[in-house]
Amino acid sequence: MESLGQYIRTETLEGLLSEFCRASRVSVGIFNSDGQPLAQASSSQSLDDDEPGIESPVLIDGDAFGRVLVKSCGPGALSEHSAKGFADLLADVLGRLAGKQRELRTRVEQLATLYRLTAEFTGRRELQSVMDLVTQTVVKTMGARASTIRLLSADRTELLVQSAANLSPEYLDKGPILVGESLMRPSVLDNLAAVAIENRGDDPRLPYPAAHK
Repeated sequence: MESLGQYIRTETLEGLLSEFCRASRVSVGIFNSDGQPLAQASSSQSLDDDEPGIESPVLIDGDAFGRVLVKSCGPGALSEHSAKGFADLLADVLGRLAGKQRELRTRVEQLATLYRLTAEFTGRRELQSVMDLVTQTVVKTMGARASTIRLLSADRTELLVQSAANLSPEYLDKGPILVGESLMRPSVLDNLAAVAIENRGDDPRLPYPAAHK
């Protein structure tokens, strides 16, 4: 399970909290998704006592990677409303920082994969070997469940499977993919445009919808 601590260093979190707590008379804790504390800063009140606090989840693309806990105390401390606003703001900032870091790591991994593929391609002479490498790499690198490469038949009427990864023989034998009845035309063949399928189970452009459920 991914967590906030994978993307933001503890030193960064502690530096972010210390200055605010010194001026605002609040205690703040940042925790991983499993509840493990990552950083804490306190003006006077301990986060371990039984006094209730205000929590806000740290979200990355809608998934909770951690949480922020805020407790106000003493004269001049934040009101409950202000403390809730601060908890939400801090959680949002942390989510954005971690999200950017995760995106950067993903880009680096993609570039590394592209480099490895390029090196592999230059060392392979057989087309089938190259296509098999591509389908396997797509599954491994992109976290896809499966991948296929289809090529046009000699008469340009059908898309034939040339390489597949993680697909059963039953799925591959479900029936022919005819060019005239698929989304290959007009988007791909006529306009040379890529086509993204957001939900293959509900997209009417795909043949054999029952096989995609």
